[in-house]
Amino acid sequence: MRLLALALLVTATGVVAYKAHDARSASTAEIRVGGTLASYGLQADGQPGHVSDRSEESWLLRDRHGKKIGKVFFVCRWVTQIQRFCVGAVRLPLGTITTSGVTSSLFGGTYAVTGGTGRYKGAGGEAAYVTTGLSRMILTVTLI
Repeated sequence: MRLLALALLVTATGVVAYKAHDARSASTAEIRVGGTLASYGLQADGQPGHVSDRSEESWLLRDRHGKKIGKVFFVCRWVTQIQRFCVGAVRLPLGTITTSGVTSSLFGGTYAVTGGTGRYKGAGGEAAYVTTGLSRMILTVTLI
């Protein structure tokens, strides 16, 4: 009898986990756009080196046809010689996605999606950007 109960429990758990996986993957959305650097500023604070330096970036986002569809803003502060903490906003036609995270690179990073406005209110997921050339990048936002 205990063996039968254990078998039913394992089967039920597997079905619930499978259904939860289906529901999560069904609600996942991905946004992928290209960007060009609009402005970059660096403010050196404190002693020589990166620690406490602050940078601000602004990127113009374009769809696959080259039409401007939004902007990305990042403000980053170097917290160690090799890592910086960044907060950002991805402004799109249907709302804004907010992000934050740590990266050790000036040329890309993956940040947590911390919320948003409009269609993206309460959003979660991750946003990754990778530079692909001088003043060019690809932004991929995966919402869950």
